[in-house]
Amino acid sequence: LHSKDIRVGDMVVVEKAGEIIPYVVRSEPSLRTGKEKPFAFPKTCPVCGAPVQKDKAGAFYRCTGSECVAQLKRKLRAFAMRNAMDIEGLGVKLIDQLVDKGLVKDVADIYYISKQQLIELERMADKSAQNIIDAIEKSKTKPLSKFLYALGIRHVGETTAEDLARNFPRL
Repeated sequence: LHSKDIRVGDMVVVEKAGEIIPYVVRSEPSLRTGKEKPFAFPKTCPVCGAPVQKDKAGAFYRCTGSECVAQLKRKLRAFAMRNAMDIEGLGVKLIDQLVDKGLVKDVADIYYISKQQLIELERMADKSAQNIIDAIEKSKTKPLSKFLYALGIRHVGETTAEDLARNFPRL
């Protein structure tokens, strides 16, 4: 952002990089109104207040908080995705409730949720709760590669997870 002098509110030129990924080529300073502001990455996480750290490669800023609920919610969403553990019904709103009510404090806690705990949540009836319990139970039969991918280990995508599972077939 700084090297291209891109500011919040700027008009930018975007082109396709590779197959799909958009790439910001430059800003258009001649179109600025004066309301544009330089962007500054936060020094602390806006959710938990922990320091934000730039990775060694220099491309990403990450919250360093081990207890950050925003990180936990993101990990749970990734864990439940179709190409991971495929836990149907475990979406954003349900994850928010589970974490906010303290029922889930890490990914493993998903497997300890009871039907009764689910029923007590907003907009959750008996049938919906049972469907989620069934989906959680079904996820236990996923192959090791799906589990490894679902864990969200940095630099372990679907292909690497499959390679790991093929070379190390038992957890």
